[in-house]
Amino acid sequence: MIVYLDTNVYIGAKYKFDSGKMATLKNLVKSGRVTVLYTEATRGEVTKHLEEDVRENVTKYNSAVRKNMSALNEDNVCKIKELKVETIVTDVIEKYANFLELDGVKEIPLNPLDVDKLFGDYFAGNPPFETKKP
Repeated sequence: MIVYLDTNVYIGAKYKFDSGKMATLKNLVKSGRVTVLYTEATRGEVTKHLEEDVRENVTKYNSAVRKNMSALNEDNVCKIKELKVETIVTDVIEKYANFLELDGVKEIPLNPLDVDKLFGDYFAGNPPFETKKP
């Protein structure tokens, strides 16, 4: 079976590649029963959303630790540490990259058009593109 996953599938799976439906998909890919297709456009969109979503969630977690758990931390009742945003973002991006590197995951080239440059400009926010989708 050949499948193409839209960006929303990765968002819906909350970028979890080692549990749930994505883990099942990984096992099907590894067994050779499923081939997953993607484009550079999808990879760029997933990476962009992944960075934003993970950064937002880690920031919320760290805020909750500082605001709501300070009494426990100060009295050494229970030491809860803040997370390093960049470390978590890097770890999740690495899991995504490892998924894309599986033998049964294939990139569909967007050529002969210079779509790679077009999407590069899109993700970089170069004119005529803006930082948010028009």
